[in-house]
Amino acid sequence: MSWTKGDGYVYAYKARLANDIYNTTAPLGPPTGSQSGLVTTASLPFIMPTGANTGSVNTVSGLGSTDPQIDTVVIFRSTDGFQNGGPYPFVTEIANPAPIGGAAQPWSYQDFQPDTALNPLIEAPVDDENDPPPAGAINAVLHFGRIWVSVGSVVFVSGEPDTVTGNGSEAFPPANNWVFPSNVTRLLPTPTGLIIFTTSDIFGIFGGPSIASFYSQPLVPGVGLLSWNALDS
Repeated sequence: MSWTKGDGYVYAYKARLANDIYNTTAPLGPPTGSQSGLVTTASLPFIMPTGANTGSVNTVSGLGSTDPQIDTVVIFRSTDGFQNGGPYPFVTEIANPAPIGGAAQPWSYQDFQPDTALNPLIEAPVDDENDPPPAGAINAVLHFGRIWVSVGSVVFVSGEPDTVTGNGSEAFPPANNWVFPSNVTRLLPTPTGLIIFTTSDIFGIFGGPSIASFYSQPLVPGVGLLSWNALDS
């Protein structure tokens, strides 16, 4: 491969689906992970050569995942000159090295493909796009085709249709959140909106289905729900 300015690489971990095209490509074979289609948020960019090069092979390397859901490492690369900001189209998938004694093992890949061989329809999920659900998430419900959870006084929602690469049910961009004045004790989906019960007040999240159109508003100030079991519907 050759370049005039340079290329940047990122990688992500994946749980290959049962119908993934790379299942039949050696040395991957049948998936061994959760087969959910999960793709994690990509790593920070690395191997960013600068200056012109008329021909070279880039060796990309990193550590595998110790998560048993994961069976694949997905490698992405920018096109020439976009090494620092992306986007990062798909290069290939390789097997995630099995951990030894619970420790992650190294992997490497030698890339010599020209920019025309990249797949621009599959881009790396960057900027926390595919982060996992927040730690301590509870009160999970399905509403408007998205998974909603709460942590303390904050309600989070999954990416779903906004997730370009991976499984939107497992992608929770941190920006998809609403903060309330007290701890959230229960979420209740209804045909008109998502009812948010906190220990001090009752709110609603309305709008949708696009993430930008959701909004919250107070419904019953001064009436709270002290526990999840205190509501019967």
